[in-house]
Amino acid sequence: GYVTLFVSAFPLTPLFACVNNIIEIRVDGWKLAHNNRRPWPYGAEDIGTWEDFLSIVSIVATISNVAMVSATSHLFTARPLWERVIIFIALEFFLVGIKLFLMAYRDEIPSDVQFQNERQDYYVRKIILNERDEDLDKEAERDVDDFEEPYVHQSDPQIVELDPDDDGGGGG
Repeated sequence: GYVTLFVSAFPLTPLFACVNNIIEIRVDGWKLAHNNRRPWPYGAEDIGTWEDFLSIVSIVATISNVAMVSATSHLFTARPLWERVIIFIALEFFLVGIKLFLMAYRDEIPSDVQFQNERQDYYVRKIILNERDEDLDKEAERDVDDFEEPYVHQSDPQIVELDPDDDGGGGG
């Protein structure tokens, strides 16, 4: 949250946050491996309320960064206060509008992930739930109707039948 809220005040904040997170992940991993039992995994459909929280933080961060830029930037400090307020409001509405537009028109699930989910559901239905395949049933009915009795040739009297007890080794 602090990184997005104050990045315009100190542009190196994301770098420090990244280094902090790498160290924190390693320390937490060590603690989990040495001090605790393995946590029980459980599935989740999505990230839950964190998605709403991140959405709100991103909007607040946009407003806060636009406010800092419009109040402290050398481009705007020479202008009167009422112009800076107008610039702030215009930039804020423009950037928040872009964010809301992108949120509304982006795919919730990417197409390749959706394809894999549908493929997995198909396999679960066919293999685990033993759902019949209608296409194969229709094809099997068609093949049975077109089936012709094969012609069986008379066996050649010179061919010697193999003994099923013989292992083919040749000797005793």
